[in-house]
Amino acid sequence: MVQGGLEFGGLHGGALSGAAGWMRQTSRPVRPLAVPGLYVDASRADTQAAIDAALVEVERARRYGFTDRELQRVLAEYRSELDSLVASADTVGDGDYADQAVGHFLVGTPMPPSAWLHDALSPIYDSMDTAAVEGAFEAWLADSAPHLLVTVPTDVAVPSEEELLATIAALPGRNDITPRADNDDVGDALMT
Repeated sequence: MVQGGLEFGGLHGGALSGAAGWMRQTSRPVRPLAVPGLYVDASRADTQAAIDAALVEVERARRYGFTDRELQRVLAEYRSELDSLVASADTVGDGDYADQAVGHFLVGTPMPPSAWLHDALSPIYDSMDTAAVEGAFEAWLADSAPHLLVTVPTDVAVPSEEELLATIAALPGRNDITPRADNDDVGDALMT
């Protein structure tokens, strides 16, 4: 089974025209590095198939965008995380609180109260639509060369750099990549 996910900075990280840029603003001249990317966790036997499946999903999103159902599913997860953060605000462990305070003091990591964070992010989530997410996704693709980091145990064969780049280069010409219907169920796995 392959688990996968797109850690895409548009909704949480401020890649959408500074929508949530306040989260990363500090008095330092250089903001902390945020790198949106795609990660895949594959079984040893499915490494190549997992890479292919992930790249096909990126190409599908590039060609056809995202459905409203996909967006709403992700936003529901983000809202649930925010609600949990507020509900557990009084139960933060001393160690976690100390880590946050050290990060705030040393590198300027914001440390807003959870209720304030909820109030600030909820309107941003409410304003999200597929056009905004697709625009940020297109900008991410346009501004980035393909960077693939494949990490596997030493006994697992991986394709060469040339093979990976050839796979990426062939994606736009593939005619087997079709749009996802808005009512398609999307599970937790690209492959089973």
